[in-house]
Amino acid sequence: MSIDIAAMSDAQKLAYAKATGSVLLDSGTITSPVEFIDLTLPSGYVSFKIVGNNFVAPYNSTIAGAVSIDGGSTFFCDGTNFDTYGAIRSASWIDDSNAYNSSFNGDKGRDSLMYLTDTQGTAGDGADFYVDFAPGSVSKGFRAGITGYDVALDASAGLQIAIKWNNLQFLNPAPIAGAPTLGRVNVFRFMPYGTGDCPPTSGNTINAGSYFLFGLATP
Repeated sequence: MSIDIAAMSDAQKLAYAKATGSVLLDSGTITSPVEFIDLTLPSGYVSFKIVGNNFVAPYNSTIAGAVSIDGGSTFFCDGTNFDTYGAIRSASWIDDSNAYNSSFNGDKGRDSLMYLTDTQGTAGDGADFYVDFAPGSVSKGFRAGITGYDVALDASAGLQIAIKWNNLQFLNPAPIAGAPTLGRVNVFRFMPYGTGDCPPTSGNTINAGSYFLFGLATP
């Protein structure tokens, strides 16, 4: 007998996750351009997995992320100092001259938003990303482990043809504007990087893709 998870209440989903290990909490397919997508991270779960499949953003853009601890009223994002999120990042890619490249770097205040994908190539190019997300608490900030892949349909000079990246993203504990207030993250937003602000004002959109949110229940 099949189980209709979509028809379950939040309490039933949590009970199902406790019994089976994890449960699909949300999913969707983008059929018309959207400026951002918000995923609600309910209580009762110790961690989440977010999957983005074939996400298409404007030419030469990155799919970015931001988090909220107040239900989406505000997001951690300083579009003035651009040092909200730290990152440890590694990437490997092949460019249009068939040269193999790699990089590894880290910065406690890398940017105002998280990077879920690398810079995309052509407008029809789609990227996949996977986020293992621990929502944090009042005593410990969130942790986001991100893996992603992108293969360009065609590449103009200097752009990557194929790229794989791994990021560890976290809140900068000492940004210019002052230490952040910690709390459990309850909304995860993704959007084109645009001008690095959230809510986004660039007008850039996510034009295609599917997303899935899974929850791992607290034992």
